[in-house]
Amino acid sequence: MFSKAKIVWSAGLVMLCAYLWWGVFAASTQEAPVPLKSSNPAIVRQMQGVLMEAGISGEHVVSISADRVVMEKIQMGPVRFGLRSTARLENAGIKVFGGFNPGNPQPGRRPSFSGLFSRDPSKELTGFARAVPLFFKPLRMDFYSGEIPMAGISAGAAVLDMDRRVIAFSKHVVVRSEGRRLTAERAEFSPETGELFIPGPYKLRTAQGVCSGDCLKTDVLLQGDWSSS
Repeated sequence: MFSKAKIVWSAGLVMLCAYLWWGVFAASTQEAPVPLKSSNPAIVRQMQGVLMEAGISGEHVVSISADRVVMEKIQMGPVRFGLRSTARLENAGIKVFGGFNPGNPQPGRRPSFSGLFSRDPSKELTGFARAVPLFFKPLRMDFYSGEIPMAGISAGAAVLDMDRRVIAFSKHVVVRSEGRRLTAERAEFSPETGELFIPGPYKLRTAQGVCSGDCLKTDVLLQGDWSSS
């Protein structure tokens, strides 16, 4: 399974938030995003062509890309609560490169990516008391062992929910892993527990056939101990 110690998502997300607010580039950034002007007063900042990568001890860990990134202030709830800053990543992709040891398999153990929520990058970098929500539309998220693709999740929309510590996918969610394919309208992925939760109807296609249900708990590899109804 994926090595818990090697998946440190916070590095990539910290880099992303830092750039969105101050234009900071990490040395591993491949291309300089193009700043875009907007006549919309709600838009604080926007850029085109964002690609950032992060690694630990020379090892590639995570990359985040988006055709366009928009920082804007939106109305949250009643007027008295005022405006809240958000970041919207359009046509976004996240690639995770983790450790995978085929010589020491652990059946039933879900991969864990707890480094993603070890800290709140938006609070640390902006100094705000509240987190800055990250919205993706659409999002493709791929998991690798070295350079070998292991699994992927794609959806028409997603949000990084720091309060619940999950990534919530919606709008035609597709999960793929080694010949298995799951489709649903919603899904929630918890990096801390490694759990992939389908809170509604789903359809799963495997080499053994097709099955469907109304609720499912599994992992991104679509294998191991399952709990369904």
